[in-house]
Amino acid sequence: MKRLFIPAEEIKGNTAKIKGGDLHHLKNVLKKKVGDEIEIADDNGRIFKSIIKEIKEKEIIIELVAFKLINPSPFYIRLFQAIPKGKSFENILQKVTELGINEIYPLITERTVVVYEKERIKAKVEKWQKIIKESAKKVGNQFLPEIKFPISLNEIKTCISGEQKILFWELEEGVSLWTILEKNGFSKNIDVVIGPEGGFSIKEVEYLKELGFTTVSLGKRIYTVETAVIVALSNLIFCLERKVNT
Repeated sequence: MKRLFIPAEEIKGNTAKIKGGDLHHLKNVLKKKVGDEIEIADDNGRIFKSIIKEIKEKEIIIELVAFKLINPSPFYIRLFQAIPKGKSFENILQKVTELGINEIYPLITERTVVVYEKERIKAKVEKWQKIIKESAKKVGNQFLPEIKFPISLNEIKTCISGEQKILFWELEEGVSLWTILEKNGFSKNIDVVIGPEGGFSIKEVEYLKELGFTTVSLGKRIYTVETAVIVALSNLIFCLERKVNT
C-alpha cells in the first residue's frame, strides 16, 4: 500500500487534504480512485489507514479511518556533514534518511568545493527536503530528518547540543567508536561530524576538539565521502542498539 507523508498540522479531525506532487502521483501515476485505500504518515509517528473520499482538480480529500503509533528511536543523532561536490550530497541524504538520522546540517569547511549563491540556497534546501521525503517513502520511514540551511564550521558551536560529540577523522588510528561510546556511557543524544573529500585541516580538527568533539577512527580502509557516511553512521547505530539489547 502506498504511504504518503503529511505534516501533523495538515490533519483536521479525521480528514486531510493531499496537494502538489503527491496529488499528481496519486491521480496520474497510481490512478487512484474514490474509495481506494492509502496509508498516511505524519511527523508525530502516526500511520493512518485512509480512504479517498473526493478527487478534485487541485486536491484529494481523504478520510482517516484508523491509525497506529510508531515509537521513535531512543537515540537522537545530529549529523554535521561537509558538503561534497556533485550529486554526492543528495545521495548521502537518501542514505541517512534510511538510517533514521534526526537532523542534518550541511557544513561548509575550508576544503568544501561547492559554493551556493545566497538567493538559491532556499530553493536548494527545498530540493533536499523533497529528496528526503522520497527516500523515506521508499523504506517506509515515517520519521523524516530535519534538513537545515548550510552553516560554516565556525557556526557549528551554536548548533551542537549532544551529550556525546564524535568527529570521524581519517587520520585517527587508535580510537575506536565502541571505546568512546563505552567511556561516555553510551549517550543517546549524539552530534556527529564527517568531513569533505579532502578531509579537515588540522586547524579545523583542533577547533572541533576545543568544542568537545572526540576524533574516532573508521579503520584502515580509505572511503569515498558517501561510503564513509554510511560506514560511520551504520557502525554508530549498531553499537547503540547492541548496548540497548544487552
